[in-house]
Amino acid sequence: MEKTLLKNFDVPHSGNIDVYIAHGGYQAVNKALINFKPKQIIELIKNSGLRGRGGAGFPTGLKWELMPDDPDVTKYLVVNTDEGEPGTFKDRYLVEKDPHQVLEGVIITAYAVGAHRAFVYIRGEFFSGAKNWIKVIADAYERGFLGENILGTKFNLDVSVHRGAGAYICGEETALLESLEGKRGIPRLKPPYPSKVGLWAQPTLVHNVETLACVPHIILKGSEWFANIGTKESKGPKIFCVSGHVEKPGNYELPMGTTLREIIYEHAGGIKNGRKIKAIIPGGASTPMLTSEHLDVPMAFESLPKVGSMLGTGAVIVMDDNTCIVNAVTHLAKFFAHESCGKCAPCRIGTRTMMKLLGKIEAGKGRDEDIDLLLDLANSLRGTTFCPLGEASTNPVISSIKYFRDEYEYHIKKKQCMTTEVPISDKPESVAKILVVDDDPDFVEITRFILESNNYKVIGASNGSEGIAKAKEEEPDLIISDIMMSSVLDGLDMSWKMQEDEKLKHIPIIMVTSIANTDYASLFPTDQYIHVDEFLFKPVPPDKLLDAVKRMLSSKVSV
Repeated sequence: MEKTLLKNFDVPHSGNIDVYIAHGGYQAVNKALINFKPKQIIELIKNSGLRGRGGAGFPTGLKWELMPDDPDVTKYLVVNTDEGEPGTFKDRYLVEKDPHQVLEGVIITAYAVGAHRAFVYIRGEFFSGAKNWIKVIADAYERGFLGENILGTKFNLDVSVHRGAGAYICGEETALLESLEGKRGIPRLKPPYPSKVGLWAQPTLVHNVETLACVPHIILKGSEWFANIGTKESKGPKIFCVSGHVEKPGNYELPMGTTLREIIYEHAGGIKNGRKIKAIIPGGASTPMLTSEHLDVPMAFESLPKVGSMLGTGAVIVMDDNTCIVNAVTHLAKFFAHESCGKCAPCRIGTRTMMKLLGKIEAGKGRDEDIDLLLDLANSLRGTTFCPLGEASTNPVISSIKYFRDEYEYHIKKKQCMTTEVPISDKPESVAKILVVDDDPDFVEITRFILESNNYKVIGASNGSEGIAKAKEEEPDLIISDIMMSSVLDGLDMSWKMQEDEKLKHIPIIMVTSIANTDYASLFPTDQYIHVDEFLFKPVPPDKLLDAVKRMLSSKVSV
C-alpha cells in the first residue's frame, strides 16, 4: 500500500512549512474551507468510516455530529498528544516527523464542528514534540492558516500548546480536560460527555493525533477512497507500532485488517535470532495478550474481540519463546499500579494487590492458591472501577493465566522460571547494583525491566536529591540518570554534588537526555559534563543501554 500518513517521514525537513507545502501540504485546508460547508465535511467523514485511533475506536463522524450545532455556543477542540500507553509511539513520531499534517487535520476539524479555540495537550516528556508543535503553530499563523479570517474566509481559529506532567491517566479524555484546566488529572463521571460538558463546562471535542492526521487525506481523496481500504468495520490506513523481540521494530502504515503474521514477519523482519513467538500483545499494554496461534487474526476492531483481545492503539508487542511471562506481566502490573490516580478504591487497592501477588509468585514465594486469588482479584475489578484504567490493568493478568498458567505453576512449584534452569533461590543476587534516577516513571520502569531481565539489581529514584540519598544507602555500582528533572535536584547538579562526596565520587554515571539536537542542549556546555562517564539519548534502544552498562561496569572493574 502506498504510504499516506507516513509519506513525509523520509522527506528531509518535513516539519518545515515550505517543505510541507511543496509536497501538497495545506491543500486540504484550502479545499475544505473554500469548497465545503461544515455539515458537508461531517458527512464526508461519516461516509469514510474513520474511527478513533486512540484506542476506543468510536466513529469519528458521529463524534463530530454530537457537538452542538449552535454557532453562539463556545466550543473547543483538544488534541490528545499524551500517548502514555507502553508500546505505543506513533503519535510521537507523527508530531516529530510531520506535525503540519496533524495541524491541517486540526484546522479542518475545528471548522467542521465550529470550534474557534484549540488546545494541544502533549506529554511533558516529549520535549521535541512540544518544540515542534510551538514552531508549526507559529508558522501557520504567519502564513494565514491560523488566526482571523483564515484564507480570506470568516473562519477564525487560535491554537496553543499545553504540556502535561507525564501521568498515564491523562490520556483518558476527561482526566486530560481536568489537567488542562489546571486541576489534578483525574477522570470525570460520564455522562455528561465532553461533547456536551467538556473544557470549562463547554462542548469539547477530544481527538487523538493519528485520527486528526487522517482528516486531510479524506478531504483530498474522498470518503470512498478511505472506505475502500481495510475491512467492513475498520476502514482506512493504520499505523502499527511494532516493538519487542523483532528484527525491525518501528512504525508501519498498513491497511486496517492486516494480519499479525504479515505485520511481524513481512514488515518487522520476523523474530530476532530465529526464535519462535511465545506471546503477542496486539494493541498496547492494556490489551489482552495472544499467542502464536493467533498470528492470522486481522488487526481490526471487529476481529480481535472474537479471540479475546482488542485493537487498542495498534501497538504490537512481541515476546519470543525465551520470555518469562510471569516477569513480563509483573512489570506491566507495576506500571498500572504506579499510574493509578487513586480516585476509586478498586483500582487504587486492586492494582497494587495484583502487583504484590505477581511479585511474590515471580520471586518463587507463591502458593498454589495464589493463581486463583489473582484471577478472582482481577475479575473483581472489571466493571467496578471509575474509568477504564482499572479494568485495563487486569487484561495482562487474566490473559496470561489463560494461556500460560503452566508458567505460573512452574514458578510456584519449582521456584524457577521455565525459561531458565537456574532456581530463583540459587541465582546470584545481581551482576551489579544499578541506580536509575529520573522523574519519568515510565523510563525508570522500562529501564528496570531491561536491566532486571539481564540479572541486574535496580534501585529507582525520582529526582537528584533522592538519588544521592539512595546512592549513600545502597552503594550502587553504576548510576543512570536523566540530565533534566523538574523538581528538587536535576541529574547535572546531582553529578556535581557526588564529586564533593568521597564515598560517591567513584561511582560511574551514564547520563540520558531527551534534549539532544534541541535548543535546550545549548544550555549545557560539554565541558560541564566532566563528571559524567557516558551519554545516551532517549529513547534508548535496549541493546545500546546494555552495551553501555557492561562497558561502564567492566571499566570500573579494570580500574
